[in-house]
Amino acid sequence: MMKRTLSLALAGMLACAALAACAPVSGGSDSSEPSSAPSSEAASQATSSTEETSPWLVTLDSTIVDVQPLIAVDPYAPGAFGGEPAEQHIIRTLCLYTDTAGKTGVIDMDGNIFYESSVDLEYCPVCMLATKDDHRKATGDGTLSEEPIGHGGFASSYYCREDCTVYQLDMEGYVPLPEEFLGGGIYEAVAKKDQLEGFSIPATDDFVLLAEGGTLLVERAEKAFLCLLPDEKSPVYGVCVNGMYGFIDLEGQTVIPLKYEGAGAMSEGCVPVRKNGKWGYIDTNDQRITEFLYEEARPVINGKAYVKDDGLWHVIGVPGAE
Repeated sequence: MMKRTLSLALAGMLACAALAACAPVSGGSDSSEPSSAPSSEAASQATSSTEETSPWLVTLDSTIVDVQPLIAVDPYAPGAFGGEPAEQHIIRTLCLYTDTAGKTGVIDMDGNIFYESSVDLEYCPVCMLATKDDHRKATGDGTLSEEPIGHGGFASSYYCREDCTVYQLDMEGYVPLPEEFLGGGIYEAVAKKDQLEGFSIPATDDFVLLAEGGTLLVERAEKAFLCLLPDEKSPVYGVCVNGMYGFIDLEGQTVIPLKYEGAGAMSEGCVPVRKNGKWGYIDTNDQRITEFLYEEARPVINGKAYVKDDGLWHVIGVPGAE
């Protein structure tokens, strides 16, 4: 796992953007149009009315078909910017949202749109946010860099089953990763080294999990993802083995048994999981903290989470979030 160091200036600009008034997206608004800031009185009335009639803190427009927190796309995103805790806090609250046309914008946990989906952004581990078509960088103040930018990316590492070795890409191609750099974590797996001859490796649903120093903990997983916990506990990994999801730590100890149909990133002591076809939330002791009611559920951020119900995305408060 490699920690990326990105522009502090962009984090500062995102912090400024977050302090500006942005309009929460509610059912009936058109997310494809620039949002206008409501008065504090209007916003208060809308929130009060919603709380009286439903559990939803915010309801997004029906044109939004998916929401993914940046910490679910890349757990390193907030810390990658460095800077003050307040700046990292703002990065932590941002989500990518996708509209019915497949275009992507940026929204926060209160439904405030930072970039309309017409801009069509994607997450980049080096630039953070850039346009998909020409890789112009999102500057954080609602604008884009005038010229496309290039970047060096970051080296991908693969576990080779042929010789039980981790390989990393350098200027000469894939070479064995030096032992001193072999940390624990998730690695995509390939069967033979000759699959690593090119610079573009096909996506795979074959993963392994290694302990620090390279000991094999999970030999084969269909999916795997990292959860970085803010209290500096040892990282926890979500894994899917034989179609069932659970969580283990880097010592191979089971944190939550492999018994769920789906799972998202653990955060703030809460975990979104799917059971009997519906999503809900459990705590880190595998105790239920919400009913299993939702079509989709995303990780908890600042005590809130995006969930999907009856085709619409909403924000809910999650009880018990730390």
